[in-house]
Amino acid sequence: PSDAIVLFNGADLSEWRDAKGQPAQWKVEKRELIESKGDIFTKKEFGDVQLHVEFQCPPPKGHSQERGNSGIFLMGKYEVQVLDSYQNPTYADGTLGAMYGQHPPLANVARPPGEWQVYDIVFHPPHFDENGTLKSRAIATVFLNGVLVQDNAVLTGPTDYMHRPPYKAHPEKMPLTLQDHDHPVKFRNIWIREFQELVPTKR
Repeated sequence: PSDAIVLFNGADLSEWRDAKGQPAQWKVEKRELIESKGDIFTKKEFGDVQLHVEFQCPPPKGHSQERGNSGIFLMGKYEVQVLDSYQNPTYADGTLGAMYGQHPPLANVARPPGEWQVYDIVFHPPHFDENGTLKSRAIATVFLNGVLVQDNAVLTGPTDYMHRPPYKAHPEKMPLTLQDHDHPVKFRNIWIREFQELVPTKR
């Protein structure tokens, strides 16, 4: 789109950093970004967005959460799961297309490992008043491979493993994070569009 910010152009990691603010160390090969050496974070910060990410899971070497595991963390806090879920049973809110730990996907439309898959995500962050009190919760709509898998899903708080932590006040804009889960998941064609802030309503 004409207003898109390109986060990975196939050439370098100029839009990304590591957890310490140093240059990101993931591999770039054949115009593909390969998960490795810790989580990476965008240098820019975002709030209300549309995000496009293409990814490819590697050949399976395990089962359940040990196949093609990664994650896309909106604002570094709210995870859309990346996992090889093709003929790979696992817990429902940890499968591909899930808002991890909270909302299972509406359908399993995972493609076989080695095939490119596509996420299109619309995200509206939570809002807090000047005292840090929650005014409205985060909302995510997610299309996986062109199929709606999250329909205005309202998040209970940030992502955690087997835990539902409450919201805590945070900035209106924060970096996007790609997770390193020790699996060589590949990414390409990552772009993002910023929206004007969604007018908070009680939800």
